[in-house]
Amino acid sequence: MSIDPELDAALTRFAAAPARVIALDFDGVLAPIVPRPEDAAPLPEVRAALERLAQDPAVHLGLVSGRALGDPALRRAAPPSTAIIGSHGAEPGFVQDDGHLAAGPPVLQEDQRALLQRLRERAEELCAPVSGSWVEEKPTAVVVHTRPVPDDDDAAALERAALEELGALSGVRAIAGKRVVELSVAHATKGDAVTLLRTGFPTRELADDTPVMYIGDDVTDEDALGSLGPADIGIKVGDGETTATYRVPDPVAVGQILARLADLRGV
Repeated sequence: MSIDPELDAALTRFAAAPARVIALDFDGVLAPIVPRPEDAAPLPEVRAALERLAQDPAVHLGLVSGRALGDPALRRAAPPSTAIIGSHGAEPGFVQDDGHLAAGPPVLQEDQRALLQRLRERAEELCAPVSGSWVEEKPTAVVVHTRPVPDDDDAAALERAALEELGALSGVRAIAGKRVVELSVAHATKGDAVTLLRTGFPTRELADDTPVMYIGDDVTDEDALGSLGPADIGIKVGDGETTATYRVPDPVAVGQILARLADLRGV
């Protein structure tokens, strides 16, 4: 794929700014979506471009994912100095120069911890009769996964039940993604993650007019894409309604965009 001329012009302007934030979703953006989430890995060309960009002190890299902060898949994509914000904005962390992840546990109130336990128990009960479904536990949420379910109708019914029953509970934020339903007791969004990254979290302060590029593929990324301003770049990967200005087909195209930015920055 060749980069669209309008997008390439935007990348050229973006690369010429004094500093910039590059914020990226993981699944479907840096890594192809796979049936087993633990098998996901960034494309080699994506990882190579990220490593180049990480060498530029005027580039602030951030991964913004629905995955938990400590998920090994995210670490496979993140060079040292990369911010990682997991659980849709609820878990901020940072890859240190030695490769270790600096992070603190999310703070939950007693009633939130009790609600989280209730969600875990009921989600397990809903998934038990649906072959292939499973429940992921996160520090601030539980996630009902239906991608491995062989019957699409069964998967849809389970997702609907999780949304209608558990998503309706007071204090729960339900997030429906691609064959997943996340039920969170923390109410951060990927838009909140972008706001945090704009500050230069966690290592330095950035000017208020520092431009941001955000690339995402799922409905949960629209909170981030919708937070962008005229000087920013929003890119949607794949199909679906979006507020992003630009669209590309797949993670291969994302790798090309990141490599183009690295070329423009001379790293």
